[in-house]
Amino acid sequence: MPKIETARLHLRDWRDRDREPFHRIASGPRVTEYFPAPLSRAVSDALIARIEAHQAWHGFTFFAATPPNSSASSD
Repeated sequence: MPKIETARLHLRDWRDRDREPFHRIASGPRVTEYFPAPLSRAVSDALIARIEAHQAWHGFTFFAATPPNSSASSD
């Protein structure tokens, strides 16, 4: 997918280096307040794998979002 860029946000494909920060966010108490339990790293990684498979199969999915001036935005 080509990167989608606006003045406030960049949307891009997931990268391996996104897994650890995604897990920190997805297992945090505010995100999982109404979940039965925080996501384990294995479950978090499996979620990203499902997101990537959905993109490959359907051509759209949940993309990684980053601020435009972030090192995470660049390749």
